[in-house]
Amino acid sequence: HFVDADTQLRSETKALSGEYIKNPVWVDMMKKSLVTVHPLGGCCMADTIENGVVNHKGQVFTKDSPSGVHEGFYITDGSVVPRSLGVNPLITISAISERCCALMATDKGWTIDYASTKQLQPSQTTTKTIGVQFTETMKGFFKKGIANNNYQAGFDEGQKEKEAFQFTLTIRSKDSKTMIEEPNHAAILAGTVTAPGLSASPLNASEGIFNLFVDNPDEVETKLMKYAMKLTSEEGGKFYFKGHKVVHHDQHLDMWPDTSTLYITIFEGHDDKGKILGQGILHILLEDFSKQMLTMKSLNAPNVVEGLKALTAFGKFFAGSLWDIYGGVLSPNNFYNPDAVPRKKRELRLCAPEVHPIVTEDGAQLLLTRYYDPKKDTTPKKAPIVMAHGFSGNRLTFAIDTIDTNMAEYFYAHGYDVWLFDYRLSNFLESSSQQHTLDSIAKYDWPAAIAKIQSVSGSKDVDVIAHCVGSISLFMAMSMPGGVKGVRSIVSAQIASDFYPAIQVGLKAGLHAPQVLDHLGIKSLSAYATTNENWEQKLYDVFLQACTDVAPISQYCNNASCHRMTFMFGPLYEHSNLNDATHKATVEMFKVANITTYEQLTAMIRAHHLLDMEGKDVYRPNLANLAVPISFIHGEKNLLFEAKSLETTYNNLCAKNGKDLYKFTSIKGYGHNDCMYGKNSVTDVFPSILEHFNRFYKA
Repeated sequence: HFVDADTQLRSETKALSGEYIKNPVWVDMMKKSLVTVHPLGGCCMADTIENGVVNHKGQVFTKDSPSGVHEGFYITDGSVVPRSLGVNPLITISAISERCCALMATDKGWTIDYASTKQLQPSQTTTKTIGVQFTETMKGFFKKGIANNNYQAGFDEGQKEKEAFQFTLTIRSKDSKTMIEEPNHAAILAGTVTAPGLSASPLNASEGIFNLFVDNPDEVETKLMKYAMKLTSEEGGKFYFKGHKVVHHDQHLDMWPDTSTLYITIFEGHDDKGKILGQGILHILLEDFSKQMLTMKSLNAPNVVEGLKALTAFGKFFAGSLWDIYGGVLSPNNFYNPDAVPRKKRELRLCAPEVHPIVTEDGAQLLLTRYYDPKKDTTPKKAPIVMAHGFSGNRLTFAIDTIDTNMAEYFYAHGYDVWLFDYRLSNFLESSSQQHTLDSIAKYDWPAAIAKIQSVSGSKDVDVIAHCVGSISLFMAMSMPGGVKGVRSIVSAQIASDFYPAIQVGLKAGLHAPQVLDHLGIKSLSAYATTNENWEQKLYDVFLQACTDVAPISQYCNNASCHRMTFMFGPLYEHSNLNDATHKATVEMFKVANITTYEQLTAMIRAHHLLDMEGKDVYRPNLANLAVPISFIHGEKNLLFEAKSLETTYNNLCAKNGKDLYKFTSIKGYGHNDCMYGKNSVTDVFPSILEHFNRFYKA
């Protein structure tokens, strides 16, 4: 065709007394490969429907109309030209379009005023925004009948049965600045979907919404790329597509898998209220990704410079979001800002609290917070239940507002008289900044708290939920000669009187880390990391971030307070069990850990059992004092203490007092602290604890 066009153009140029210049890329060195400046064809002009798409007027052929054309449906662009012209087609396309308009006017009886010099002026109030656009192709498989979010099963079964699924979508933002700045980072999308399981022909994708890097409140430091659109088949079938990419840094090179993996769900009808038809997974292939990068362009830019600025800003947002997530030690830490407006907290589903201060025999000031409404009294009336937090914690372990239902709300809703115990290590109390032994908590704090609860409530029986150091100190209080009186039953969470540490905890205990810090003059460690830190504290946080990013025993995040807690105690929770709000609120729940308590704990860990501060084995001889119903709960993924710790305590007590009093439960998928305030603890953990105490109220 080029040779024919070349010959014809030479002849016409000669007739016009012109000078013909051959296309410079039609040479052997370029392998005679031409580059067109304008694709042509696709809706070719012809004399009949069998030979083309439009007639000479640009009207689209149809067999469903007596006139043989779709009335009012014209195509007049380069797609009607059936072949390459050999020259730039601008003038040819313009001439065809103008001719079609003239014929259309004649057919409709319209008059075109070619003599008019009137020019349309753009509205002075309209300001064009600059947008961005790119096209994405993803391929994979889905399987009908999968409806339980088991996307991998949908992919695997779909691949086995060759139920392929593919889309090519154009994602467009009319205002890239707004897209970047607004939290939903929304754009529109449209295109085609090929899914033989839904239709033999490609489906039209319309009214689509794309969201780029939106926060996922249900997961820690996780963002989503979200896709939603209507699908319509040639047969009239209606479907709804929803998909999401999960962008979260674990500890692997996971940026490419995260950003190139889309989990999809297909619904009946044109919204997500219909029946789920199937689920699966799509991927971006590297070759498709390279093509996608070439489709990136600006929209409505007044000039090249402004267009490049818009693309650069979008690129910075995209790359910056990925850097914040996957940048590792080089990405910025997230710090608590004490000068910021306090976060908005939800109202707890509890009555107004009663606050009961306590002063112990040795002068420590403690606090009990009670949630009790006599109007909610059950029959029989339930005994008080006291909840004790762990080392460096406070009562928010049981009353944090960032989960749907916390433990205090759960037991209050079940008719219990709920008491939250801030003992001397609580960071809500001034005493937390002082040095304390666990013996003093056992000897003074627990007896004072139990006595106060008995006095105020009028009940001789008190039930206890004790977590970590709260549990350790309670077992010490019960195992003292004489033992604290009034405790009817206990739920002991994670650790009690025997210690078999996980890797990090055992390493620090073996190296006598608290004693080393004490000799260096360091009297406390703090999990309170803020934006107001000095350069030494910031350097410390960078060091901890680096340790967290490479340590195989921890999970990665950018929360500086979380890094500090991991250094102080070990990995306290499975990040996947927390929602993002709770993870950010850890700075409210944990703060100071004094070195004296830390020293006594590590001495116990090395000995594998309870010791007093002087290293004497004064508690184990009194196991008979613990002849009360006790349920032990241990997170299956606890990375502070092995299950052997509570199992040893359980076996020792069974041997001493009989096994009917005791129960051991492993909480599948949970770590150390997340049992207390995980996003799903209300269904995964709390019912087991409730069952323990409800034994006293069965008919």
